[in-house]
Amino acid sequence: MERFFAVTHDEGVFTYARRKTKSSGMLGWTAATWIRSNVVPERQATEELRDRYKDLKYVEQAFER
Repeated sequence: MERFFAVTHDEGVFTYARRKTKSSGMLGWTAATWIRSNVVPERQATEELRDRYKDLKYVEQAFER
């Protein structure tokens, strides 16, 4: 967080301000997720690996109940 914001804190006080010099160059970035697997490409396509990763949200939801 301190990469993008100047943070100060004291007992009972927390303040932050955006660092324009560091974060302004990254405004056009979008979120990206890297999925690492030891499965050989011949056994599982990239799209299938991505879909299985996205299916994990259902597992997380089941544990929340």
